[in-house]
Amino acid sequence: MNRSSTRLTFKILIISAILLAPFSISVIGLNGSSPISYSFSAQDIDQEIYTPAFLDSVRIVEYNSITDALDALENGNADMLGHRINMSDYDLVDTYSNIHKQWAYEDGFYLLTINCEKSPLSSSYFRKAIAYTVNKTHIASDIMNDTVVQLDYAVGLNNEFCPEDALGGEFYDSRFSEAYQQLSLAGLLDVDEDGMVEDSDGSEFQLELLYPTDKPGLYDIASNISADLLSIGINNTLVSSTYDVIQNDISNFTTDYDLALFYQEIPSFGFEWTATTFDSDNIEKFGKNIARISDNTLDNFAYQYTDSTQKSYADNIGLNAANRIQELNPVIPLFSYKWLSVYTDANLEGWIDDTFGGAFGQWNPVSLVSKPGSSNELIVAVLPEYFDTFVPSLNPFINGSVITHEWITGYFFNPYMLIYDSPISTLPDGRPAIRHSTSWLVQFAGQASEILAGETRATYYCDPNANWTDGVKITAQDYKFSYGYLASNSLISDSDRIGIVKVIGDYVAGINYGKHELFVERFMGELPILPKHIWEEKNVTTWVPSVADMVGSGPFKLESYTSGSEMILTRNTEYYPELDNDAPTLVTYSLNPESPIPAESVSIRLVVNDRSRIENVSLTYTYRIGNLNFTNVIETNRDASGFEGLIPARVTADSVVWEVRSYDIWGNHALLISGEYSRVIEATTSDNLPIVIAAGGIGVVAVLAILYLKKK
Repeated sequence: MNRSSTRLTFKILIISAILLAPFSISVIGLNGSSPISYSFSAQDIDQEIYTPAFLDSVRIVEYNSITDALDALENGNADMLGHRINMSDYDLVDTYSNIHKQWAYEDGFYLLTINCEKSPLSSSYFRKAIAYTVNKTHIASDIMNDTVVQLDYAVGLNNEFCPEDALGGEFYDSRFSEAYQQLSLAGLLDVDEDGMVEDSDGSEFQLELLYPTDKPGLYDIASNISADLLSIGINNTLVSSTYDVIQNDISNFTTDYDLALFYQEIPSFGFEWTATTFDSDNIEKFGKNIARISDNTLDNFAYQYTDSTQKSYADNIGLNAANRIQELNPVIPLFSYKWLSVYTDANLEGWIDDTFGGAFGQWNPVSLVSKPGSSNELIVAVLPEYFDTFVPSLNPFINGSVITHEWITGYFFNPYMLIYDSPISTLPDGRPAIRHSTSWLVQFAGQASEILAGETRATYYCDPNANWTDGVKITAQDYKFSYGYLASNSLISDSDRIGIVKVIGDYVAGINYGKHELFVERFMGELPILPKHIWEEKNVTTWVPSVADMVGSGPFKLESYTSGSEMILTRNTEYYPELDNDAPTLVTYSLNPESPIPAESVSIRLVVNDRSRIENVSLTYTYRIGNLNFTNVIETNRDASGFEGLIPARVTADSVVWEVRSYDIWGNHALLISGEYSRVIEATTSDNLPIVIAAGGIGVVAVLAILYLKKK
């Protein structure tokens, strides 16, 4: 399946039919007992979840050279190479017939940046003429030999919201007729008929195109762009420099360039770069508005995005900003690099088209199954640098590596992230998937206690069914320890931004991050959670764990390790992630006053439990006045002790009928409890189950826990 069809398939919402199995009924009355409970089970549906493995083991084996490793794949003695393939070895890979390629995308792209403060580049029509002139398809296919992917939108291909597949293509190929039209709209004409257009005031100009000489293919790209511009009458000349000088000078605003080939790194998640970079306030700020454009619409997008606390709203802003950038062309995205990993399907099937993590990403080890007659084992071929630099010890931090997205997946097959779990995993299309955390929540200042102005809190709800491989329960204290340990030892990027870790109960941990960051839960959620009872007080730079010390909670556990030679992992049969198919349940409730009447306000307090996270608890109450009914629905208030709803007094009501419902984050919901109170004496009992109590009393009718499942 190609990139486009894969992403479009993942982005289609599939609504599955619900199959209800036979249910059981329990009837218990008031006075210390529970109301009626109807519980249903439903067929599992496909949701985003990091599943237990099918393979029995993973074996990592060292080979002396790239040729030896590829020979092992070709002959079926290994299943994947645990490294990126160097560009210099691409031709070597092509000599093997049984080896398959898996391309993945970098978090960044090359662009043609334009100095919008200079004439005639200040004209958006002129910039669009340039955009219509550049032939990105020729660059990608002929110059870069399909090692890159052409781009129209300033959004990374790994971003789950990337519009490239659906909307890209307007500027892939040269469209000279449109380019000439834009030149005309800009007022740039060849007045003196010398073959080159003049500025709108009639003056001659020559643009300088700055390019790096020390990056493969960039001279040819610059030459091709220059020739295309000349062909429509835009006079220009090439100026060479080194990659580092260009990147530094443009980022620092210390060069008065016209056009330049510039590499822009961007985050894997969200639209922060796209939506905020071209704010006019960012001119002269390092690495920000390098195009020096001033546009009120882009300024407003930047303000709205940085002020937003709703992701859906921010995503819309980001997409609108991407469209505005394409309309104004302060920068022209050219291409994103691809990187190559390889595998063979001689022994295993079910390989994932993972353009995010490559063949050796996090998903193949838990997705692959053995073919008939083959060993149920994944064999990963690695080169000497693997054990020398990436896995020199069972301590993943002993070489001082900072845990970035590239460390987690992207450069080497990562056994540590199979032994240790993380709160969240990232699907090949960029969306989040459940690992240890059953759900998560992002909050900002004013939305919860102890969040300072400018901070963001990522709260993770730990799976209460999860254990470490030594049988100890995983709790929120392990989260608190892990984030504190990684930050205090500077093992993660921006470690100084990690603030307090607030623990609520046994299974909720909230990490404060010192920046307004809408997608903080994504990059914080990729980090490994360490067992506090093993790692506490261990020196990160000197401790060398034994095999027995490698207590984890991931889909595999360590079986053996031979330094510089071999590492074997075996399947963790107790790996726990599963869909939350259970509706919220009522733990306890209370009424104040205990025996109310309609003429007084009634407070209902509840404690509700759920395996993931309660999304809301609603209270519905109906005043009955003669033959008339008046119904209200309110959201209960949440505090540390539970939920509380208030039914206001209504002296004219004959009776009040009420019920409380709850939804969890995955759409499971239940009628927790319902009741009625009245100022008129009614019949009260049937089979020891009271229905209504006399004046001033209360009757709790039922708890109806019907489980509804839906895929969010």
